[in-house]
Parts: sequence; structure tokens; C-alpha cells
Amino acid sequence: MMERPGSPRKVRLAREPHLELKVFYLWDLGVSEARDPGFLKPLQWDIPLLDGYRHVFIPNRSRNPGNHHFLGYINPSLNRAVAAWQPDVVLVMNYAFLSYLLLLIDPRFWSIPFLFRGDSHDLARSGGIRAWLGQALRRLIFRRFSAFLVVGQANRTYYRRCGVPASRLIDAPHAVDNDRFLAAADDARREALALRERLGIAAHHTVVLFVGKFVDVKRPFDILEAFGQLPATLLDGAG
Repeated sequence: MMERPGSPRKVRLAREPHLELKVFYLWDLGVSEARDPGFLKPLQWDIPLLDGYRHVFIPNRSRNPGNHHFLGYINPSLNRAVAAWQPDVVLVMNYAFLSYLLLLIDPRFWSIPFLFRGDSHDLARSGGIRAWLGQALRRLIFRRFSAFLVVGQANRTYYRRCGVPASRLIDAPHAVDNDRFLAAADDARREALALRERLGIAAHHTVVLFVGKFVDVKRPFDILEAFGQLPATLLDGAG
């Protein structure tokens, strides 16, 4: 498995008795403090991300690491490390960067099934020659994968438009650590009420919230447009 640190699903997989899991990380953003280009500030997770499963960090030699450009992942030792482990199957979370493409075309892995899991969609799709070329390239790359783990309907439509047969699509929706959120629920409610009070928002007012980076691709202004289209009767008491 190759991805950035982040979710508890790796721990759950590592506990499966019939699986031997090893995660190859291509960047240490969030484990050690580093500047995230999307947030425009240093980022470091405040929860343990590496406990409970086998993992290794593959040095990233990119001068400008990150998932905002093709050369953001340059990991020359990745293929050798994966080959030495001799996996039966490889799950990757991306394909649009140099290190991933070099892995996909490496003859040493041609007999090994590759799985792909991402959350791309075509909801903001634009036309033109660039979009056509992008889809043509994805069609070619997607032939390398034996199966795709689908996170939702828009994701499924995206794969189908890229020529992926329905038989190679497997439902694998996003999940969260329910135990962790349930344990923190009471504290979260108290903090929410305290934040309302500090901001002067009455307890009976409805709050419309956007969660995400303030970048164009996340379309943060959509929520304002949707809010403005609500009937006046629903806006009474909204904050």
C-alpha cells in the first residue's frame, strides 16, 4: 500500500489474520511538520498515525514535494523496496505523479495485480482538448489496474467514463474511526457551544459550515450560493 499518513484503516487491515500489510510512504507530511501547499501553512497531525502496522518511509527527492504537481513525488528507491518485499498485490492511492507511473510500468511488477483507490470525479468537468487528452491518458493508465475500490457514485461514474468495466469496480466507501469520534462527542458538543458563545451565535440559530481548503478546486463559494437560494422561511434564525 502506498499513500500519505492519515487514516485508521491501515490498523484495521493489519489486524486481519490472513493479510500481511506493509505501507510504503512517499512523503512524511503530517508526521513531521512540513508546509502544505494547499493550506499555505505548516501542518502536523496531533494523533498517532504510525502505530499498529508495518511501514517504511521512502525518501522523497523532489525539490518541491507534494501532490500539487507531477514531480512532487520523486522516490528513486521505491521500486527496489517494493520488489524486495515481494507483495502478492499492491494497492496505490494515486497515479498522476512520477514515482507512481514508474512503479506501474516496471516489468518486475507486471505479473502482480495492482488495485487503485481514489476519490476523483467529473462533477466539475470542463470540455476542450485538454480534458479529452486527460481522459485518454487515464484510459491507458487504468488498463494496468486489476480492480478499483469505489468510494461513491460520482467516483464510479468517473471510472466508467474512463472505460473501466463494471466488473472491475468494488464498493469501498470512505470510513471514519467511529470509536474515536464517539469518545470525543461530549467534549465536541461543549466546545461547539463555547465557540457559538464567543462568536455571538445564538444556540437556536442554524450554522452552515464549509470544511475544506479555500482553493478553487474545492469550490468554497458553492455553499454561499446554495445558502442564498434557500427559501426565506428556512433562513429565519440561521446564522
